[in-house]
Amino acid sequence: MSDPRMPAEMEQWMRARNWSGHHEQWHVESRLDFWTALAAQGNPAAQEIVDYARQNGWSRAPQQEGAVGNGLEFLGMHRAMLELLAEAFPQHRHLLAGWTTPPQDPNAPDDIVPNGAPFELAKAEAVEIIEHQPATFNGEDEFGAFVETNLRPTASNPLARSPDPRTGIHNWLHNRWTDVESEVNLGDPTKNIFNARFWRLHGWIDTQWSRFRIATGLSDADAAYKALIDRHKDLMRHVHPHAHRPQTFSLERTGRRLAALQRFFADIPR
Repeated sequence: MSDPRMPAEMEQWMRARNWSGHHEQWHVESRLDFWTALAAQGNPAAQEIVDYARQNGWSRAPQQEGAVGNGLEFLGMHRAMLELLAEAFPQHRHLLAGWTTPPQDPNAPDDIVPNGAPFELAKAEAVEIIEHQPATFNGEDEFGAFVETNLRPTASNPLARSPDPRTGIHNWLHNRWTDVESEVNLGDPTKNIFNARFWRLHGWIDTQWSRFRIATGLSDADAAYKALIDRHKDLMRHVHPHAHRPQTFSLERTGRRLAALQRFFADIPR
């Protein structure tokens, strides 16, 4: 079963603003574990990404994936994308609502898992915690980190990961539907925003964030919250300067970089 795509007019709108490039940049700048460690170890796949990022003028984000502060940035950036799309295409809001809950049956009619793998028990527990146990988390940044990733980088070990197998359901679900043959592969940050399943996943996460905020007494009128969303919206409203890729990379090197990105962001062991 082929991956479901977003409507053509939404895809064209995102392409015109180079959202795919912005989405890739945001994640690459927040995943510099391979810059600081893998590239230094002579990992050629990491070096492809490092070289490409440097030529685009990208730099290390203040908060790295899994570190303090990044969980909230992750939630805010994706909410900004959802809200801008909903504003531009109110007729397609239903495509942004997300799953009621992630489908755990690998043969679910609308979400067949390519390799048919069963839903891991630890990740089923994560769904239960995210949906029904907000008191588990000490704030929304911790909530966002738990949802997003199992990376927990430290100054001495940028490759450190959480020992809790329930962490990182976002990355795990991207990996669950990864299909390297797909034109909108959910595991590839350079193209997955054109996959309707990307928005099912992020719509579900966004809804759970809203429920967390309500359960913990947080207000959308809060100035810091509004500034977070507005900052990310401002970034997403413009055509991004890296819309035209550097021409110094051969097709072979570009292919290696994209393959490396798919492996890193799908959390495939390297």
